[in-house]
Amino acid sequence: MDAVRTAFVKNFDKFELYMLRNVFVAPENIDEIRTAAHTHDRGQSTDVELSNDANPDDVDAELHALRQDIYAATQKQAALLAAKSELDQQVSGIHQLAVDLRFTQDIPKIGKNDH
Repeated sequence: MDAVRTAFVKNFDKFELYMLRNVFVAPENIDEIRTAAHTHDRGQSTDVELSNDANPDDVDAELHALRQDIYAATQKQAALLAAKSELDQQVSGIHQLAVDLRFTQDIPKIGKNDH
């Protein structure tokens, strides 16, 4: 039983050293990280305060403008998809024409002077 205890203590010591070196350690630039986080948090809070002070009529006008932009973008996307579909059909037709005309590769060419 003493050998098991010794092995356990030895391995636990290794585990403890690993944890102290790799897990319970703060990066050297912790102050920079903390300052950046606080700056970001302060920026977020001022954005919230500004949005609370907004005029409801201005917000409604902005929402209406955004809805119009979304509608216009949706219409443009639909037109682009229709044009893409039409072009895909044309490309398919051209490929089929190329396949249909492959038999002409075996026909000897006749020049102007070969009459």
